[in-house]
Amino acid sequence: MFVVAGIWRDPGLIDRLSADIATRPGETREVTLADGSRLFVGADSAVDVSISNESRELTLRRGRLWVDVMADGQRAFSVVTGMVHTRVMGTRFAVERRRDAVTVTVEEGRVRVAVEENEGPVQGTVLGADQQVVATDGVLGAPRSLDAPAQLAWHHGRLIFDRATLAEVAVQLERMLPGRVISAGGRTADVRLSGSFPIDDPDAILSALKTSLRIKVTRIPGVVIWLSLLLTVMRPDGLRDSTR
Repeated sequence: MFVVAGIWRDPGLIDRLSADIATRPGETREVTLADGSRLFVGADSAVDVSISNESRELTLRRGRLWVDVMADGQRAFSVVTGMVHTRVMGTRFAVERRRDAVTVTVEEGRVRVAVEENEGPVQGTVLGADQQVVATDGVLGAPRSLDAPAQLAWHHGRLIFDRATLAEVAVQLERMLPGRVISAGGRTADVRLSGSFPIDDPDAILSALKTSLRIKVTRIPGVVIWLSLLLTVMRPDGLRDSTR
């Protein structure tokens, strides 16, 4: 029972314990790989590294990474994330793995992204600078244009939200804090957060949720943070009360 409780509170524990490179919630790491490529590993991530004379491959088990790939005309550089394979020769890009989706964002250069299944045709696309694609449940979406430096500001120590849903904010908070972060129900679906925050200051995000968006933050330290919407109701005497 204690093992199950520990895994629920920290779902990435098993992956981090056995990975070549791992970060705890709230921790980031910069690594120079054997081929000279620079790797920035986001919080609560697990990465395996395989570099040989013939190939260069990272396996992202969980979390996210940003890579500045050292150009090598003989060896492509690949990031494998479940069924999603990202291949480049030399470029700067990021890969993020969530429970049901993989996101690839290109800052510079060109990247080929493909969903490779054991059976059936390969789904693939090529991304250029300031483009992103998301594969959800093994289905590759359409590329879209965006401001890649803003989207990837986390590897420079900032989190930038642009009308992010509360569920999206909860995913980022869970990378920064021990325990789980859960957004409550459909009533929070219309909540949107915009702003720029230090990646090492989750309390600044929680404060913005409380003061600007009327989100109630309930904590069991180290176990769970529950985010719910404060509702304003009229009392019989005409005064207002706030409740969940």
